[in-house]
Amino acid sequence: MAYVFVFDLTSYETFTHIKALRDQVYESRDMREVGVVVVGNKRDLVEATAEGREKRDMRDVPAIVRKQWKAAYVEVSAKCNWHVVAAFRELLLAVEDAQAHTHARPHNLQELHEAIEHSKCTVL
Repeated sequence: MAYVFVFDLTSYETFTHIKALRDQVYESRDMREVGVVVVGNKRDLVEATAEGREKRDMRDVPAIVRKQWKAAYVEVSAKCNWHVVAAFRELLLAVEDAQAHTHARPHNLQELHEAIEHSKCTVL
């Protein structure tokens, strides 16, 4: 029903790893009916460890996830229990959105014909 991709905010390499995982998942199944949430963990360590190019690359991550991947994005600190509940809330919203999309789309030709019939407008 949903995927949660978690990466370490202090290491851009972990984001590239989940990007590869995400690409594999998207190649193997139809993701229009599946919720996706990307979680950046270790928010409490970001200021202390990020530097230079990696810091600039990390700044692009939220935009990539939201705009290109069209997925929810949350930064958390599991150690400090910061925004962990928000991550689960985003997961539930993603599942609800995916289920709404599933119910809105006809699954076979007969359902498609019925949907078209019900949406016709008659002018007298």
